[in-house]
Amino acid sequence: MEPLALGNRFGAHANERVIGDYLAELRGIGVAVRVRSRLIDELPSGTVTERQVAEWLHMSRRTLQRKLRDEGTSYARELDGVRRELAERFIRDRSLTPSEITYLLGFAEISSFSRSFKRWTGIAPSAYRHRIESD
Repeated sequence: MEPLALGNRFGAHANERVIGDYLAELRGIGVAVRVRSRLIDELPSGTVTERQVAEWLHMSRRTLQRKLRDEGTSYARELDGVRRELAERFIRDRSLTPSEITYLLGFAEISSFSRSFKRWTGIAPSAYRHRIESD
């Protein structure tokens, strides 16, 4: 199959996202799941705001907040959960440095990442990595 001569891959990608979001909604996938999915995709690009996620999901910020509240969660809780889940996965990957992990999780500084990681797990990232290597 040959690409269209006047095809626009960026437009096609945007359309695929819209269709994917629409189909996810039709299948009964909650907004929180869609928010987590967008966060996983977008965190490496830097800070991801609630307003940006709402726009990507084609709703207002207030609608996003209401839908998340109806599901018993919030944007901050979902962001924190995604970061924690990914942080534990990334720490296990010895090829990733703390700086790279910080970047991939959308933290501005290593110290911010380290504080959050310690809050989540009770120990520093380096101690956690050492512990899993010992097991």
